Amino acid sequence: MGSISSTSAGGATTGAIVVTGASSGIGEHAASTLSATTSFTVFAGVRKQADADRLEAAYPGIRTVFLDVTSDESIAAAVSFVRNATHLPIVG
Repeated sequence: MGSISSTSAGGATTGAIVVTGASSGIGEHAASTLSATTSFTVFAGVRKQADADRLEAAYPGIRTVFLDVTSDESIAAAVSFVRNATHLPIVG
């Protein structure tokens, strides 16, 4: 799991969290809990369109990103997607 964040002029923290393996189990639970309990944008890493559709329907606050952590190309594409969606620097 990685995160990107920034502090606004008012001192509030804004940002995003990327959860890998979010199609089921601990990853899904982490993504849904973080989405429900933080002000961060939560990106749930999935490998299948069906998982993306199900997560977005079940948890309206979650955004999905296609991510296969065994593929450098997939990781680069996911980083680019999150960076473009948030306009925040990537850390972690």
